[in-house]
Amino acid sequence: MSDLIVSYTDFNQHIEKFLYTEDFSWKENAKYFFLDYARKEMDYLDKEFKTLEKLSPENIKNDIKINIFNLREAIEKYLTLIFGIKNVEYNYHINNLSMSVELKRIIKKIACYPEQIQEQELDSCLEILNKEGLVYLILFVTSIKQKISLTYFAKAFDDYTSNNS
Repeated sequence: MSDLIVSYTDFNQHIEKFLYTEDFSWKENAKYFFLDYARKEMDYLDKEFKTLEKLSPENIKNDIKINIFNLREAIEKYLTLIFGIKNVEYNYHINNLSMSVELKRIIKKIACYPEQIQEQELDSCLEILNKEGLVYLILFVTSIKQKISLTYFAKAFDDYTSNNS
């Protein structure tokens, strides 16, 4: 089973170059950038993101009730770190306590290599999550990836306008 899913590797946080959330983040900067330039579209996206949070299933693992708020936060911090955005105030060790290595592999595969997902991997996912949980995980991961992409674009545009003013 582990050969089917992208191998898990911890980050060497001393070498990686990060965009620190204290300098530029979705919640504090990028969201408002898009509100300034595309309010109608941003209102739609914000509604979409909030709807997904409201649709959080109570039970995403088979017969195990978990705290979905804590899991969502761990997934968001994990994905932002994968894509180079780091919050220095967040204790990333919490992710190791709240997510198994296998769950991290699934999340990484959904976010980074969705075109490579195979039937056997879906079977492996369903050993960890129920079907509702898997669908929710896919929707949540892709929404976080969308926020990450928008954050990088807003940062690039912000840098551009600052340098060309």
